[in-house]
Amino acid sequence: MGFENKPSNTATPATTPQTVADSAKSAQLAVVEKNISDAVFNRVNSLTEAGRLNLPADYSIGNAMSSAWLRIIRTKDRNGRPALEVCTRESVTNTLLEMAILGLSMAKDQCYPIVYGTELTCFVSVHGKMAAISRLKGVESQPVARSSSRATKWKSVLPTKAKWKSSRTKPRGRTSKKARSPAHTLPSSTKGRSAPPSFR
Repeated sequence: MGFENKPSNTATPATTPQTVADSAKSAQLAVVEKNISDAVFNRVNSLTEAGRLNLPADYSIGNAMSSAWLRIIRTKDRNGRPALEVCTRESVTNTLLEMAILGLSMAKDQCYPIVYGTELTCFVSVHGKMAAISRLKGVESQPVARSSSRATKWKSVLPTKAKWKSSRTKPRGRTSKKARSPAHTLPSSTKGRSAPPSFR
């Protein structure tokens, strides 16, 4: 009994020019990412070995670089063009290097990549500034922004302790029994009775 070779039902996906272009673009992005990441890592290592940079103990530069690269890929300029196609490679490297030196992470929204013309910059958010300040020695808590003008305004409106005590007076129109004048009180014999008629 022989076995017959039956054709398989699985069809090989057709290769289109679009898939070829996407594959080539992905390979090119991978090469660019590796070159830029290596440059940033080498610079950070040289600064650390020279004693010019101290990264936080809980900071992972590898995770920060991976999340930042995903954010940069999605970043576009005002005309809708991708940042990696518009911005120079040096500006992209400097953006990632600045993020690493400050010890920030784009995944935590501590900084953002923003396109200015052909340059990519690292914009530090409020969360990033608070994180950087909290690492300084002698700072026990994170700062809270307050408006001095509004604080002064409310301080002038609120009464002082002396004014508050003086304003707590008794309601008008009410007097105590001791303060009542005898002229305004009726005799005990005429209370609850109507006044007698007068005869002329």
